[in-house]
Amino acid sequence: MAPEAIGSMPAHKSFSASVIVDGKPLEEYSVKTVKKKGGTTTVTCWIPSEAGKRYEVHWKDSACKQPTKGRLYIDGHPCGGKICQKKNQIKIQRGIRQAETTLTSFEFASLLVTGVLVADDEEASALEMPRNAGQIELRIRNYQIEGRGMRTESKFKALPTPQTYSEKAKKGIDHLTSLSGTITCSRATRTVRGESIGKTFLRFRFRYRPIGILCAQGIAPPLVTLQSESSSGSRKRASSFLKEEDEKPAIIETIEISDDEDSLKESTRFQDPLQARVNEQRARRPFTRSQKRIKLEAEQARIETEPSGSGQIVVDLTW
Repeated sequence: MAPEAIGSMPAHKSFSASVIVDGKPLEEYSVKTVKKKGGTTTVTCWIPSEAGKRYEVHWKDSACKQPTKGRLYIDGHPCGGKICQKKNQIKIQRGIRQAETTLTSFEFASLLVTGVLVADDEEASALEMPRNAGQIELRIRNYQIEGRGMRTESKFKALPTPQTYSEKAKKGIDHLTSLSGTITCSRATRTVRGESIGKTFLRFRFRYRPIGILCAQGIAPPLVTLQSESSSGSRKRASSFLKEEDEKPAIIETIEISDDEDSLKESTRFQDPLQARVNEQRARRPFTRSQKRIKLEAEQARIETEPSGSGQIVVDLTW
């Protein structure tokens, strides 16, 4: 992925991270940074999730004065990690490796909810939502590299089993991450040997919800605002087009009707607005073969008038 694709990452010092869908970072809302004195710095934000969309987690260190290891936790489950050794090196976590050349991909999915109501005496045994459900967390620690070696033993993580929850147990969670899709990847031939140093010093937390929920809770702008922003470019282009059309002279159709023919002979020429109005009204009037031949001249509008008792002229535009 090109570095431009992650230009809007939430960041702290030289570190930045983002969740990518369809090659673009998801919009982040209510980005907040909290630093504990002598402890961990946590960068938290909300992102819109859409069921059925695969996503990736990207992060980088633009300075990289010290190798670091980023470990990913999704819905409270550990989902692997990567070691960053070079500055501006983008680390990408797409899923969990289940074979030498395949990954199970991260994908937003609708929460499975049972249609059976849970009785009060069954609440104690009801399935609880996982800790940190609806959250993607990246934890970063310093790492001491001791060397490299050949991969001699393949160890793959077990995938969390999809669960069904009661309506009461969901606690406002509508999406969780599914690990069902498959991605073909290259075979890992080498491993980096070393150990983590010290405690986690930085966390990125992405709390994901459907965009409708984020808007309803005031975290994201109203959907009307989001849609109008996305279509503003189209409106500008349409406005520019209409402006160009207004600057062009109006082309009015002159219709010639003949008693001997049932056809309309059309020609175009420039006419003034009054002539255009008359032509329009005459064009709408149903014609019969008994009518006399009418020919509209471009130089002068032909308007039938009839005198009234007051000597005023009445313009008949009811054709």
